[in-house]
Amino acid sequence: MQVLGRYEFTAIRLELKKGFYIMKRVIYVVIALMLILAMTACSNVPKNNVLSPNDVSGKRIGVMQDSAAVYYTRDYGTVYTYATGDSLAEDLKNGSLDCVIADKIIAESLVSRKSGIKILDEPFVERELSFVVAKENADLTEAINGALEQLEISGVLQNIIDSYIPGSDYNYSDVRVPAEQTFKLKLVVPNDFPPYDIETPGSGVTGMDIDIAHAVCDILGAALELQPTDHENLINEVWYGYAGIALGDLAKNDADAANVDFSEPYTTSTQVIIVRKR
Repeated sequence: MQVLGRYEFTAIRLELKKGFYIMKRVIYVVIALMLILAMTACSNVPKNNVLSPNDVSGKRIGVMQDSAAVYYTRDYGTVYTYATGDSLAEDLKNGSLDCVIADKIIAESLVSRKSGIKILDEPFVERELSFVVAKENADLTEAINGALEQLEISGVLQNIIDSYIPGSDYNYSDVRVPAEQTFKLKLVVPNDFPPYDIETPGSGVTGMDIDIAHAVCDILGAALELQPTDHENLINEVWYGYAGIALGDLAKNDADAANVDFSEPYTTSTQVIIVRKR
């Protein structure tokens, strides 16, 4: 067995120490390169340029499919629809989108799960939606208000609204009154206002408005007759007596209130803007 001399042992120690320092420097260089690459990647993502609803026009906008945002953004910029919130958030973070328009509840859930994005304080849309009824049918307006109050107290109204949040398994079980035992109430709705009113192949127009209308009619003892129409015709259909009630993106305003009545609001459609934090 060979015994190392004092000087040989010292030389080996120096070589090992030298190798350790070299390896340490290599690690520092690798970390520095990784940081530079990360900073370069971040610098390629454009800074947020949407600071208020006034900045949305002309931008690349992301929305969830079958959401009210599809309707509200139809005249703004280039709109991209997504099947999942995760892919929507990632494209916003990497700069493929300038902003996202989404229902407030969906947006809050998304921001709580994804870093680097935030909701602007000022909403993109905030509208209290109501039933529209002809002025000469004031009794019907009063009856609808009473039915909505009952549905709110019982929790059914909120259950119907919440059932259109992804992941919910609630279905409104309405009590359909046979047509021969009651009166008919004709409802006009648009077919392009998801998730409130949307036309489904083979099922006609379905959505939150339809469920709420059925729930109201069940309390009133009315058989609901559904008639889709263009959005711009909704008020006129009721005003001229072609339909008893109308639902859709209908919020009370002075111009329309001069010709028709509005019920108490049954929900508030709030769409917010999600942007990058930087």
